[in-house]
Amino acid sequence: MGQGKRIAVYDFDYKAVRGDVVQVYGSDKNVGAQVANRIISKLVGKGNFEVIDRNQIDNLMKEQNLKFSDRFDPRDAPKLGKLLNVDAIITGSVDAIADEVQNHRVGVGSVGFGKVQSVAEVTVSVRVISTQTAQIFMADQVNNKQTHNLGQGAKVGNNRSEERRVGKECRSR
Repeated sequence: MGQGKRIAVYDFDYKAVRGDVVQVYGSDKNVGAQVANRIISKLVGKGNFEVIDRNQIDNLMKEQNLKFSDRFDPRDAPKLGKLLNVDAIITGSVDAIADEVQNHRVGVGSVGFGKVQSVAEVTVSVRVISTQTAQIFMADQVNNKQTHNLGQGAKVGNNRSEERRVGKECRSR
């Protein structure tokens, strides 16, 4: 266990991009929890923090007969800080999510050469809130863009449904 600060990580709000999530993944997927899980992994990997995750928060809240809302209110930080025995709470929101399949093939008709890529981009706002003062003492916006090659080489024929299927598989990884 690290000797540093105790931190609770709360799921990120993704309501602003819920429609985009459905379009990208084909159904509603809790990308806010995915962001929180990545942050937890990074913090735990550094070894300087003792991290309390959403499951632990939920269990402690149930023990106290309290409910945690889907959206975190910074004014609740001191009360939760005492309950969870943490120094800070990390939360935020998923501000943008986008995905596209780019076809860089050239050719004539159904014969071509080149590559197909899937490009995914996400923008997240992060806030670290003091449980002593309820003040946000760190805030940042992070943008991450990743490109995955879906294939390259020659293509004969016109099978767009196959390209869409491969693109969907890449996004679900």
